[in-house]
Amino acid sequence: MTKTVFLLLLIVFPFYGWGQIQGTFVQDGYPYPMVKVYFEGISGKASSSFEGNFQLKIPQDSIPNHLIINYNGITLTVTDCPLENGETLDFGTFILPKFKQLTIEEYHALKRKNRKQCLPLYQGSNIVGYQLKNELEASKLQLYCDENKGVSNFIFDKKRNAFTTSWENFIHCN
Repeated sequence: MTKTVFLLLLIVFPFYGWGQIQGTFVQDGYPYPMVKVYFEGISGKASSSFEGNFQLKIPQDSIPNHLIINYNGITLTVTDCPLENGETLDFGTFILPKFKQLTIEEYHALKRKNRKQCLPLYQGSNIVGYQLKNELEASKLQLYCDENKGVSNFIFDKKRNAFTTSWENFIHCN
């Protein structure tokens, strides 16, 4: 009996106090797989599944601070995350920001210098448009905010394709 209780405590105790973040990544209404999620300076990363779902567990004695979300060459950093031991944050549906889409005609109307900032969009082997990698499709990051809201208080580093916002802006959709 004592061995059973001891064994049960050995199995359950290491997970007590772990924090967790979970949710589903989408873009254009579709699940987004292979998004990397981790906290800066803490071992352990998660990737979203083909259904866009992710679950990141944070070790018991870790103090997470900056949440990093990385996908398709884009990095989103949320600073000062207040996740505590044993707490679970559920983002629900998390809408990933995307770059401005251009038609083939709009691409050809750009100056040569600006064309270097574009990536082709393919359907099969055909180019169907371009993505302007230094301009966002929308002026706000919708993330997990309601449809008419979004985070407008963020920094966008065009050279690194990196967005940075604070937890307060993120959670309150400022």
